[in-house]
Amino acid sequence: MKRVLLDTNFVLSMFERPRIPFEEEISRVLNDTYTLIVTEQVLKELEGIASSKGTVMKKKKFKAGLEYVKTRCEIVRVENVRKADDSLIYAAEKLKGIVATNDKELRKKLKKKNLRTIFIREGDHLELDCGE
Repeated sequence: MKRVLLDTNFVLSMFERPRIPFEEEISRVLNDTYTLIVTEQVLKELEGIASSKGTVMKKKKFKAGLEYVKTRCEIVRVENVRKADDSLIYAAEKLKGIVATNDKELRKKLKKKNLRTIFIREGDHLELDCGE
């Protein structure tokens, strides 16, 4: 079973792009079963976004993302790391996980470490980058 670590922006994309069947797409690109994982740092980012100012519609999406994470994902603790991106890199290395993110800078960092990523391609499906 593969481990997929969700970045904040990827979680939010799940609710901003409802036409993409994210869980089906993850299964398709991995061709395997998987567990969804979120680091505590990502969870804290989501909590901060969900409680921040914004339009009613945006806040609903953020709260839906937070609820999704709390009910569908395993939460992992990454010690001595403050930033969400750093926690994802560390956890991906330790767990041999795949990071689901749309953040180009984070994807570059992961690629340099030969870590795999899942990202949205052409706005309608997911793609796996093997990091090589």
